[in-house]
Amino acid sequence: MRLYEITTAFQRKPDKKYSKKFKIPQNRTLETGKKGAYSKVKDDRFDPSIIHKYNYIPVKSEHKYDPYWLYVDYIIGSRLHETNPYFPKFYVSQTIKDVRNFKVRKLTMERLDAHETVSSDELERYLMSALKEDWIKKIFVKPRDGDLNVIWTWEYFCNAIEYTVKRGGDSPFKDEQLNEAIREMQMMLRSFANYYSIGTGVDLHSDNIMIRRTGGDIQPVITDPFFNKNTLAGG
Repeated sequence: MRLYEITTAFQRKPDKKYSKKFKIPQNRTLETGKKGAYSKVKDDRFDPSIIHKYNYIPVKSEHKYDPYWLYVDYIIGSRLHETNPYFPKFYVSQTIKDVRNFKVRKLTMERLDAHETVSSDELERYLMSALKEDWIKKIFVKPRDGDLNVIWTWEYFCNAIEYTVKRGGDSPFKDEQLNEAIREMQMMLRSFANYYSIGTGVDLHSDNIMIRRTGGDIQPVITDPFFNKNTLAGG
């Protein structure tokens, strides 16, 4: 067990005071190091399997409750990352100050791979184990006598999860842990609306579900499923 996992139970609560000096930057960096919403990612100095993600804390009230950080806090608080492999391993979430005395949310989490790194065989093997039989042909994009088209098949897979989170009803998946993750996300949507009064949308496009490799197999990991409808801001 990692030291980060041991310390999960002793997280600091998010600071309720916000820096008036900070304006949300327009650049974005995802877990892969790509640019995206308003976070920055750094490698851990000692452990290549760990990254540190930083968000400056905004002052504007419409940005106060970022669904990404509500998602992080929900997972850590409920320990979902310890029991369900579809959730990221978030080890430590805390509020710190940078060298300019600005308040920053810092998240220590596992390093994940982008879906572009997945091979046709890896994806086909996973989907055969996760999908109900009548959904295989609906999700698979496979030319006759050819390999699975990873990009489009992955997109359809992500769309199927998003649709099920939004609409409920009969799930296309036979993987019970994935169905449990979907139910948890539905509970999060209700919770965020009730307790924080924000309009939270589901945003499970292909870049918001990443990959953990476990013993030769792939494990999809839902990294950033929501956005604030008022600001269109995710993590």
